[in-house]
Amino acid sequence: MSVSVGFISLGCSKNLVDSQIMAGYLKSGRIALAPSPETADMILINTCAFIEAAREETAEAILSACEHKKNGACRAVIVTGCMVQRYRERMLEAFPDVDAFLGVDELDQVAAAVRRLAAGKEVGLKVKKGLPVRLFTPKYPTLLFTGGPFAYVKIAEGCDHRCAYCAIPDIRGNFRSRGLDEIVREAAHMVSAGVRELNLISQDTLHYGTDMEQALSITDLSRAVDGIEGEFRFRLLYGHPAGITGEMLEVMNSARHLCRYLDLPVQHSHPDILRAMNRGKAVAATDGLAERLRQAVPGVVLR
Repeated sequence: MSVSVGFISLGCSKNLVDSQIMAGYLKSGRIALAPSPETADMILINTCAFIEAAREETAEAILSACEHKKNGACRAVIVTGCMVQRYRERMLEAFPDVDAFLGVDELDQVAAAVRRLAAGKEVGLKVKKGLPVRLFTPKYPTLLFTGGPFAYVKIAEGCDHRCAYCAIPDIRGNFRSRGLDEIVREAAHMVSAGVRELNLISQDTLHYGTDMEQALSITDLSRAVDGIEGEFRFRLLYGHPAGITGEMLEVMNSARHLCRYLDLPVQHSHPDILRAMNRGKAVAATDGLAERLRQAVPGVVLR
């Protein structure tokens, strides 16, 4: 198809993975990817709606792209992701010049949307009712937007925690883990393609497997990824402190490829504040946490 799409991916690394997945659908649909939004026939903005600053950045990007279209520099503007999922019909009112809106469960509809727009047809708002429920696997070879020898592997979607200040569960749905074998295949493919640092990500990486009928854990997944042959290392990002177990720390000590590194959203140290945040499970978990981790895993880096 003689039309190209340029990406603007906003927000977190999990959103960046979604952008890569959509790029894979476009490429497999023989739709060209432009090197930059400025040179594209259509601009796709994958949005963030987590905090006010992110929503403002998203609005500015959308309005700028629409102005770009009004000036004749592109043919259409497509908006996807968390902002669409959260605000739905309100997006139609706020941004009437946008040609297509896709929610987080509609990543695989991006190629069809581009084709319809290229044919002069309407797309409008495509967001299913209720919470998102789907999981997506990247097309191979995986398109990476990281621009270096590192990559993100999304191991789960959604979140089961209901922190008082966070809208992620309402936007992304309940926590749902990807299959272990599927994740390992993706990671192995990336290593064989030259990636040297894998970052395993989700809303709560240490919660992996707890939603599955088969008894699996982040420890099982870490051992499986560690068994991949090649020269690489991997990290676990975004883990709730309550998910730290002795078995997990043992794996961190013994694994060949797993970094002695934990990315922990502690949020606060005072029990009353944590309870007000609806993070009661973190109260006991964070008490003396840093010292316990340093004793269990010498040289561990905490972020």
